[in-house]
Amino acid sequence: MVTSRLQRNVDQGLRERAHIFFDSKGRVQRHSAQEENELVGQFLELFELAERLRKHVGDVLTLRENPHSGIRFVPSSRLTLLVRSWLNINVHLAHQLFPQHRFHPLIEIFMRRVPIFHEYRFFIFSPGSVPNDILEQIVSKVNFTLVEIRKELASQDAKKAAGEFIRPVNKNHKSLSDYVDALVEEHGAMQAVRLDLGYTERITYSSRTARKISFDETGNHRKKLLVHMRRWFPENMLGYSWKLEHGLQSSYRYHWLFFFPAKTLRSDVEIAKLIGEQWASSITEGKGAYFNWNDSVGGEVRRPGTGKVASSTALKNPIQYMTKLDRYIKLSVPAGGGHLIKGIRREASTRRKVRGPCPQRP
Repeated sequence: MVTSRLQRNVDQGLRERAHIFFDSKGRVQRHSAQEENELVGQFLELFELAERLRKHVGDVLTLRENPHSGIRFVPSSRLTLLVRSWLNINVHLAHQLFPQHRFHPLIEIFMRRVPIFHEYRFFIFSPGSVPNDILEQIVSKVNFTLVEIRKELASQDAKKAAGEFIRPVNKNHKSLSDYVDALVEEHGAMQAVRLDLGYTERITYSSRTARKISFDETGNHRKKLLVHMRRWFPENMLGYSWKLEHGLQSSYRYHWLFFFPAKTLRSDVEIAKLIGEQWASSITEGKGAYFNWNDSVGGEVRRPGTGKVASSTALKNPIQYMTKLDRYIKLSVPAGGGHLIKGIRREASTRRKVRGPCPQRP
């Protein structure tokens, strides 16, 4: 595990899941995923809480008394704020927002114990809301539960489950990094095109159970896009990778990386715009929306992993962006469906498809 400051730096990109998309008519589609993002933030804090619990000696929550009023209260600290964040997790909402996901075993351990304290969370951190003796009983129960959580986190079963959860994530990260390394080694400098392709569909409070875009439908859209990509760029596309995500508020969404020769007739911004517009209109029959990462901010500042790249280091950010969420919650897909796939690799001399470790699966 890592310290809180480092973890916040590494995982800041998860907050980018609130999107601004463009639809088939070029209009801005603002997709608010505030609840999803806040919940992911709480999940990240659980990892920091677990690390601090491992090092902490004694009761996590302590009580002091105001000498003037006689009211007892829990002193504020980073550790108590983390406990408060844990107790504020709405387990029912978590499963509602991420209905097709598996949570990291550490998250599951904490969430299993939230419901019994959820109704008391206000009293613990609101001085004077309950009599001192009642507050002492509640705090004692929370401290006892945190001791039990610490024991379970240290158990061999929990460590094994965590290892099994994270192992394929590390494997995917390395595989994608190796794939990019191989492309750079074969072709040198390339044009990297980075896109988020999603849908205009937005789930609101009045239709929280609606699912207009199905897994099969979004898969068909992806396959159709790749067919068109091979027609639009028959000799130029050197490789690609895609990652599928899903949330109740944001529906299905793909992260894409496309790689082209450094010298092309179109700029990377133009290529990304072409792909995005075709996805939004013809590929999805008007249901689609896209975000063009290559369209630089203010016309000057390049977003990470876009445009001309001459090393795999330049693509570190998008590789992390495509794999980091799986360290906490994983999208469950039908057998054989896949949700992180690499594509073709073309040899620098012959530009022909090669078989081997990089699947050509659409």
